[in-house]
Amino acid sequence: HVLSVLSSGINAEYGQDKMKSMIIVLCLAYVAVAQDPPAPAVEPMKCNVGPNATALVLTNCTDGTTKCFGPTFDILPGLSASAYGCGDCSKEAGCVACDANNATACNAALTEGKTFMCYDYKYDNSTKNTVPFTHKVNATTCHKLSTGSITCNSPGAKALANYTSSALGCGPCAAGTLNKTECVECNKDGCNSAAALTAFLLP
Repeated sequence: HVLSVLSSGINAEYGQDKMKSMIIVLCLAYVAVAQDPPAPAVEPMKCNVGPNATALVLTNCTDGTTKCFGPTFDILPGLSASAYGCGDCSKEAGCVACDANNATACNAALTEGKTFMCYDYKYDNSTKNTVPFTHKVNATTCHKLSTGSITCNSPGAKALANYTSSALGCGPCAAGTLNKTECVECNKDGCNSAAALTAFLLP
């Protein structure tokens, strides 16, 4: 009888240990196979896509891109012929990339406005002119965006013999020259002609 009681006690204790072991194994198995909660969906970047500014579609870029691209603009050659789209184009001429976001397209549509004319000046004191600067016979054709404004530059009262017109006379003065009166600006088509410059420089 005593042996029977001891045997029952041992079996009960063994059963409890076995149950504990099974619970631990099941817990470990659950941890091993349990999946992490899904990561929140990443919103796609938005870019304008199309062959030109008049045919653009705001597009969700699905290739994981972080850039949008579009045409370049320069005051002398004007707007390049590049298309608009998702991705980087840093190695392509006439194309520029911008940092994409998931709200608006950074590669906004660009359109050109009407061209205008400015004159390109150089130092010339060979004829003992009252004003020692002359401009080329033909004016420079300058470009601007439809949202831009006309600006021409020309030599100012303190311009020296090494003066060079910025962008062949198109656009603003070179950095640091306007406030030193080495250069002046005007805001009408052809406004930096010889007659206008003489009127400005003569006392």
